[in-house]
Amino acid sequence: MNRPNIVTCDKENHYRLNLYVPLLDNILQDLVYLINEESSDIYNFNIFFASVFNSNTEAEVMDILETISKYLRGLNSNENKNLISTRLEGEFDLWKSRTQDIIDSGMSLYLSCDENIFPSINRCLQLLISLPVTVATSERSFSHLKRLKTWLRSTMLQERLVGLALLYMHRNIKIGVNKIIDRFANKKNRRLDFVI
Repeated sequence: MNRPNIVTCDKENHYRLNLYVPLLDNILQDLVYLINEESSDIYNFNIFFASVFNSNTEAEVMDILETISKYLRGLNSNENKNLISTRLEGEFDLWKSRTQDIIDSGMSLYLSCDENIFPSINRCLQLLISLPVTVATSERSFSHLKRLKTWLRSTMLQERLVGLALLYMHRNIKIGVNKIIDRFANKKNRRLDFVI
């Protein structure tokens, strides 16, 4: 949307009023939109760390669990909302008694969580470890995708595009060519042996 420039007597005021102030206003509006109370509730998943749930009061823990159960209701829309809240509270009581050792990362907490005993907490921890630390990671993957999907490769299928994107993003991982050849050779039965 275009807006008329404010008429000023000198260049400094012109740039300040017509460029700098609207830019700051736009940045502030974006920050208010991105950092609102609803979007900050997602960071309550850290309640499953022993150091966090021991430092909160019982009322604060119950409020956080209620917020988390709203997210779980959105994921499991066919289940009863009271059942989800009750199950999460029951799992959390058992979780508190079992998780007293200090685990410092979300991934190790997720790996120590048994999905059969704690299905709701396991789902929350999956969400916790999949949250990007910064926006740069997801923006970087889109820029990689832009390089991969050129007009020459526009007919590429989804499986191949995902494979190429993963190879491109994780190019620091060394891949053994002999392992790939062996895997390809053993993938299906052939009339002749695949030998190089």
